[in-house]
Formats: sequence, structure tokens, C-alpha cells
Amino acid sequence: MIQVCSLKLRSITAKTVYGVDLDFTPGLNIVQADNTSGKSTCLQAIIYVLGLERSLSANLSVPLPFAMRERIHATKDAPYEEVLQSYVEIEVGNHNDQKLRIRRSIVGDADPKLISTWSNSEAEKNSPAKERQRDFFVHDPGSATRESGFHHYLADFLGWELPNVPRFDGTECPLYLETLFPMFFVEQKRGWSTVQGPLPTHFRIQDINRRVLEFVLNLDAGKGA
Repeated sequence: MIQVCSLKLRSITAKTVYGVDLDFTPGLNIVQADNTSGKSTCLQAIIYVLGLERSLSANLSVPLPFAMRERIHATKDAPYEEVLQSYVEIEVGNHNDQKLRIRRSIVGDADPKLISTWSNSEAEKNSPAKERQRDFFVHDPGSATRESGFHHYLADFLGWELPNVPRFDGTECPLYLETLFPMFFVEQKRGWSTVQGPLPTHFRIQDINRRVLEFVLNLDAGKGA
């Protein structure tokens, strides 16, 4: 299972560095704030930095508000400033208590299809300077199967062996991470009528609801699929 340990958002203009830092603890975390205060932005930022936009839609547009993409101001009455650089960074942990720092650019020089990671060994965990940076690609073919693909790397970090599943055209594909993560969050904008979010059907995977549930619940029925 994945544990989100911290979240950092940065939106940088010529004059100011805007942003927020959130720390999370193991178990249930509740983010409470007034409407339009950024709760959904925090969730969307986690989805974005993990390269999971296709959990929401086949459209790969950035699922973040204009304050992270175009313009931002300090107060409602203050003039807008152009966003010159912005990024999302999180730290996640796995079942072995290993930590991984992940950053993805939104605006700026870095390619949004590149995701940077930093990790360190148990012996080096108190020496940030020894962290090793690795860059991976996302959304291009092979990102779930190739060594340089971020979703392949993330699945390995989490200890997940993603099964190959049949598609409607007769071919097979991995049970992509994008199909699994709607089970792990509830988006208020979509309503509270059900805990399970809508699973993405644009991957054309047969019986996607059953296969996702079998994997998430670790059922034997799904291990031979």
C-alpha cells in the first residue's frame, strides 16, 4: 500500500514564491478548509505528480487550477502575477518503510512528461546530500512496463505485481495504475453517492471493475487473469 507522507506545491512568479506544505500521518487524514481553499487542488496535485491524470479522464490536460498554471494573486483584491515556474512534490512510503521523494513540473523548463525521484538507503537516510536522483518518463508507451517508465518503477517500489489483463480487442495490457487509484480517493466534486470513484473505461479492459477489486483485495481469483 502507498502512504503519502507529505505534499508540497509551489507556484513561482517574478516577485513571489507561493505555495503550501502539508504533512500526513499514517492512517486517516482529514483536510478541512472553507470552500475554494484548495482541498481539491491538493488531491489533484497528488494525482498529477504520480502521473495518474488518466484516472480522471482520457484527456491529459493538467488537472490543476490556473493558480498553478497561469496566474496567481495573494488576495482577491491584489493584481495577478504570471506564473513562471510551478511544480508538485510529494514524499511517499511503502510497506518496508522506505521513502521516495517525487517531483513533477507543471510550468517551467522541465518537461512535464518527466518525473524526478530521490531515494536513499536506510544507512543514508540522515544524509540528504547522498540522495540519488532518477528521472523517469510517463504517459509515453512503455511507462508501465519499461525500466525507465515511472509507473513501472512506482509499482515496483510499492511491491505491486500488476497482472496482464485482456482488452476488448483481444490483446493484453497491464492492469494500469490509473485503473487502481480511483479506489483510493473520494472526489467531493463528483459527489458522495458512492465511495468507489468511476473507473476509467478508455483503456478498454474487459471486466475492469472485477479485475480492479480482485487486485486491490488481493483475491486469488485475480492472480491467474
